[in-house]
Amino acid sequence: MAEQLLRSIKSDRHWYERRNRPYAFTPEQLSQIRNSNMGKLLCRVAPGITKITKNPFLVRSERNKMVSCDELPEVDFNAWKECKQ
Repeated sequence: MAEQLLRSIKSDRHWYERRNRPYAFTPEQLSQIRNSNMGKLLCRVAPGITKITKNPFLVRSERNKMVSCDELPEVDFNAWKECKQ
């Protein structure tokens, strides 16, 4: 499976981590993408959710505890702001 994933990534010219492309993300943008969290997204779009597990794809456990939505990191969209010269 890992080998197939690597092949898929290498052959996908739009994979978000591809470098040296005219449409590639900047290092700051990649940092924000990697810092993003599905739990935070669910907190934002689902009314009434105030707590969620750190990894919402796994069941709650000692290692995957409930946290306040406010504790999850925000994406800083300033990384996408264009600088005007």
